[in-house]
Amino acid sequence: MVIQMLILLITIILTSVNLSECLSALLRERKDEFSMYRSIGWRKKWIMRRVLKETSSFSAIGIFLGVVTAIITFLSLAVAINWILLVCIVGLVLHATLIFGVVRLRNYDF
Repeated sequence: MVIQMLILLITIILTSVNLSECLSALLRERKDEFSMYRSIGWRKKWIMRRVLKETSSFSAIGIFLGVVTAIITFLSLAVAINWILLVCIVGLVLHATLIFGVVRLRNYDF
């Protein structure tokens, strides 16, 4: 049981770091695009809203596929349903927090 919790914790940490870095790289790479939007009159709020919609839609697809895969995997391993729900809820909360934190709290020059 302790080993399973340790593996879960390590997976959550690695996923958090990976997601944060991917979103940061995406925003840095699109800096010229954001500058173009600003030059044609878009406000920073509109750009941020667009980025949040894009990342949320891609994340929703990934979360759905990940949850389905996790449920199938956990059920095939005979893991209790309460652990499946716990992992799914923790993953959703962590994912939403990271998206908001990376896009909203880091100072990107939109």
